[in-house]
Amino acid sequence: MDLGSMNLTRTLLAAVLLADATPGMAENAISPEADSAAEAATGTKTLSAITVTARKKSEELQQVPMSVVALGAEDQEKLGIDNLGDLGNYVPGLQQGDLAITSRLTLRGVNSGDNNAFEQSVGVYVDGIYRGRMNQQHLGMFDLQRIEVLKGPQVTLYGNSSIGGAISAITRKPSFEAGGDIRIGYEFEYQQRRVEAGFDVPVSEQLALRVAGKWLDQGKGDAFNEYSGDTEPKTGAEAIRLSARWLPTDALSVDFRHERGRTKRDGNIFEVYKHVDGQGQPWPNSAFSGIHDGRFNVGNGAPFKYQTQFMDTDMEETVLDLQYQFDQLTLTSITGLSRYGYQQSADVDITPATLINVYQDESFRQFSQELRLAGDLSERVDFLAGLYFQSETFRNDYLSDFNLPELLAPAYGVPSSVTSQLISPFSRHILIDQDTRQWAVFGNVDWEVNDKLTASLGFRYLALNENAQQAVRTASIDHVDGPGALVDARWLNPALAPLLLGNPAYLADPTNYVLVLGDGTQIAPVLVPGYVLGYNIVSAGGGVTHEFNDLSRKEKHPMFQASLAYQWSEDLLIYGTWANGAKAGGFDFLYEGGSTDQVEYNPEHANVVEVGFKKDWQNVRLNLAAFYGKYDDLQVSVFDGGIGFVVGNAASSISKGIDVEFVWNISENWQTHGHFEYLNFRYDEFTDANCSTTERLNTGAAVCDWSGDRTPFVPDFEGGVSIEHSTQFGSNWHITQSLGWNYKGSHSTASDNEIQTRQSAYHLFDYRIELMPASKIWSLALVGRNLTNEKYNVFTSVIPLAPGGAFANVESKGRELALEWHYRF
Repeated sequence: MDLGSMNLTRTLLAAVLLADATPGMAENAISPEADSAAEAATGTKTLSAITVTARKKSEELQQVPMSVVALGAEDQEKLGIDNLGDLGNYVPGLQQGDLAITSRLTLRGVNSGDNNAFEQSVGVYVDGIYRGRMNQQHLGMFDLQRIEVLKGPQVTLYGNSSIGGAISAITRKPSFEAGGDIRIGYEFEYQQRRVEAGFDVPVSEQLALRVAGKWLDQGKGDAFNEYSGDTEPKTGAEAIRLSARWLPTDALSVDFRHERGRTKRDGNIFEVYKHVDGQGQPWPNSAFSGIHDGRFNVGNGAPFKYQTQFMDTDMEETVLDLQYQFDQLTLTSITGLSRYGYQQSADVDITPATLINVYQDESFRQFSQELRLAGDLSERVDFLAGLYFQSETFRNDYLSDFNLPELLAPAYGVPSSVTSQLISPFSRHILIDQDTRQWAVFGNVDWEVNDKLTASLGFRYLALNENAQQAVRTASIDHVDGPGALVDARWLNPALAPLLLGNPAYLADPTNYVLVLGDGTQIAPVLVPGYVLGYNIVSAGGGVTHEFNDLSRKEKHPMFQASLAYQWSEDLLIYGTWANGAKAGGFDFLYEGGSTDQVEYNPEHANVVEVGFKKDWQNVRLNLAAFYGKYDDLQVSVFDGGIGFVVGNAASSISKGIDVEFVWNISENWQTHGHFEYLNFRYDEFTDANCSTTERLNTGAAVCDWSGDRTPFVPDFEGGVSIEHSTQFGSNWHITQSLGWNYKGSHSTASDNEIQTRQSAYHLFDYRIELMPASKIWSLALVGRNLTNEKYNVFTSVIPLAPGGAFANVESKGRELALEWHYRF
């Protein structure tokens, strides 16, 4: 931790301790009666306690020795949180953005690169079931009781790959009282219709059911695509969930959940952002038109198999949670079955010409079993111990279609009708098919050393086996694997091309034509498989077709987490935590070399310290955390500017920063809430990074030293403030208004830290006004998001095979205006 961070922490802590010692400040917890008296006397609302299960037991948020952000169902509705991207607008340091072939989840700067084989460094858990792959997140969130964002490594109680933190979502459980609610909304700018509903059905005194679902349909896309004549992209989602709660005895509870959902996105998301040289000057005679004009002109046609652009995810999950209460112990069993199928098609040349398309077909299945035993060893010591097993299968088929006749014709100055006689379109097929098994034993002990000091120690031992097949193949444009028919390669020689491409006899029978030079030298046909030749051309000779069928790796990781919490007073907690953990390595599914050693990437390791305090006054809450972490061998993936990605491990990185959260109940009718994060996350040592496009253009180098550079996608400062006002209107109406401001500092939008696509700082403003009758049976809300219509880059990428520096970008949505009606019964 740097000196400035330490000094700031000391100053704020001293201020809090001084305030705590001020005469008149309560020494004990305020009772409900005292709450009411205080509110009546001061005209302000006292702070309410928030219960969380961040440490897999129920406790008040202000007593948890770590940085946690918790949002209940009402908070989620008011903030318009439908997915992790929406959640990131409220939680500084949390981001989820669309990338070229996947998406990534970031917390406090820690994330995984652009490779579908990577599990995320920030674990997502729904009712305790691990969702470690980003394609499991497309469905978003609905009918949740609570979301908890746990910042910092969560390597013992959660484990798996959660070295950057964890997001724990708890679905709403069935009630033994009949009732439910329905929400209907319409967004005007993008013509999005949505319906969400949940119904509780008591079956008996011991059994209750809940049925919940959602449906979304967007009628208007973000931008007009001249190629298709429509706005794109358009999204939709539908999901249904059945939950059951059975209480056969006072000691046993059984919770069951099964849900099924599908999301769909149709259309293009990329626009040409820039086409420049290394100094940022426009590329002369650029083939791209309408650069960064807010419109698309992107599409594909024949001969590609998939000519439309789409993303389609189908997901299913089943969970059985059993809890048995002994006299002093609680036994918990959580069994989960998850699976999804994912398909994506994208035009990656970002033009109306049919040049390059990518298609992915991904499938995933997971079984997990967790057993936990928790209880008290004595009046001052409680424990939790458990076993965990997870089995998963994962396969991704990634096919890149290249219309070689169209791609090569301009380079040789001939029409594509000529090149189409000499070479065929083909597809590069990369696949990974892997099985993973992991076992873990874990535990945590909390020891009340005295009435004020509590020490905690957690441990997890993880053993993991991975077996995989990884291959690079060539295939026909219809995605049938094979080397292709024999073709002649002589015309690709610049010296021979003029003699062959204008020769009718050669074009009529290129595989048998013998070229005779002026001196009588005969040059016979050079015959090679057509698809293999095409792959060598587009990969510039760097790709190697291969079949790695017996890949195997084993890992064992002991992981630790410890904390000290000092309860200075009933309303002030001072704490320190330390975590040391790992995220497993694996196999690079996009690897195109010929070495089985280089197809593997190493595990990541994290060593992180956090100190902080949590302080409540009567109507003010202030939580502060300062953190310092060292991350070794971060898994990175960078597009190489051609047709591939370079995957490796950054030697080491340093993360340090401060998180601040405050709540202030200004009066009975006014409340303000703020979250801020300062983050300095840099590569400490990274001497063999894959150069960005500008670095390659300016230096000619392929490998660069990024030591000391900021990591991508991470601003140094972000945060937001919201202010809410509630008032009575007449005798029967209640009106609530809220205004929110969010800020995000300048940051890279590309995995290679490309300087020419860096996003400058921006501000977002949201507003919501809700009308509710005294009965609270229904409410009507008008919602405005991004009121100033701010457009900013979510992600940028190099356009494959384009000369110079050609970049495409994914831009945020603009202003959104919606009406929402909520009926409760």
